[in-house]
Amino acid sequence: MRKFLLAIAFLSVLVGCCLVSTRPAASPAPFVGRWSGEAPFLDRDLAAEYERFPVELEVRSDGTLSGTLGAARVADVELYAWEERGLEVHARIEGSIFAEGSLSSRDKDCVVLLLPPEQEGALSGNLHLKSNFTFDLSMLVCGLELTRVP
Repeated sequence: MRKFLLAIAFLSVLVGCCLVSTRPAASPAPFVGRWSGEAPFLDRDLAAEYERFPVELEVRSDGTLSGTLGAARVADVELYAWEERGLEVHARIEGSIFAEGSLSSRDKDCVVLLLPPEQEGALSGNLHLKSNFTFDLSMLVCGLELTRVP
């Protein structure tokens, strides 16, 4: 029985390793430029307290991205391909989005942006405020409405 359990454990690890895949590097070409907009909270309590916050992003042709979320700055940015031509952005948040209120006391120092392909000069995606980039049961979800800045 012990050998059988050991074999099952070994096969589980082996299959798990085979299922892990890396994310392909994203082509930022469709997103290059400056984007400006807002992120409204989907949580009712946070929407009542803050309503929404400004988002500014600049995507460069070399695959780098900079920007702000409210009063905070995004740093340590990683871009990934997402679906067909969309973009997934992982970044750390430096500073506080809001100077005061209930959100300033939460440990949300990671952000994930899910950006679909551009539609008539606009992006309508999602913004996730998280404590890590894997699994965060207390993640805060926001809508994300951005328009291209000429």
